Amino acid sequence: MKRPQATPWWPDLSRKVYHAELMDLPDSDERQLRRTLRQFPLLNNCFSRTRFLLDRYLIRDMQRRGLSQARVLDVGAGGGDIARYLVRRSGRTAGVRVSVDCCEADPRVAAFARQACASFDSIRVLERSVFDLDGPPYDYIINNHFLHHLREEQLTSFLDYSRNMCSGLLLCNDLERSRRSYLAYRALAPIILRDSFAAYDGALSIRRAYVVPELTSLVEQSSWAGSARVGRIEPGRVFILGRVNGLVA
Repeated sequence: MKRPQATPWWPDLSRKVYHAELMDLPDSDERQLRRTLRQFPLLNNCFSRTRFLLDRYLIRDMQRRGLSQARVLDVGAGGGDIARYLVRRSGRTAGVRVSVDCCEADPRVAAFARQACASFDSIRVLERSVFDLDGPPYDYIINNHFLHHLREEQLTSFLDYSRNMCSGLLLCNDLERSRRSYLAYRALAPIILRDSFAAYDGALSIRRAYVVPELTSLVEQSSWAGSARVGRIEPGRVFILGRVNGLVA
């Protein structure tokens, strides 16, 4: 694998960039990749706000609808820590048996997720692109740190595809491209995220990320127009929330 350039302190954040992240390269170091995946729960628990969003929207919706079971698709599921949290949390707080299909295109990451989720019989890891999925719609479709990997035309295609695959709620959570987020991560990550791709890739991910006006425009161009909204929460997060049968408050 080619040695990466040094992470800049003051990059141009006026527009999204499209450089590949180290962990996505097919020849990336296997040991560092696995260490990066093991660091994802720390990053997600401390910074992503995914648990907050799942509790506020998905689990609350399950309770409102009185569901006893639900099918969830987790796109770009990484090591599967979000799926594991959702299965445990929905069972404890809402009494809902949730089954999760973790869709992961990278065979190395999919193998890691299978091992990490082996004790959960309600989690299935699918090694394929989300665009290759078929079958009945899911009650919920979620993703975390997935949107910034997509170009604009890919993102609208994903939104259109997800609209056909979803019968309930769509929740996409990702980084926001901002100077404050970038500088904070650039300063902190090399200290706490050692011997992995997380420090370099995380800073690059912020540069690859979207901002609220960009996502709003893309949602309005998709089949979710009128039934989805874009929001932001701290620290430095943007999300898309859509309901098949109407706009979500």
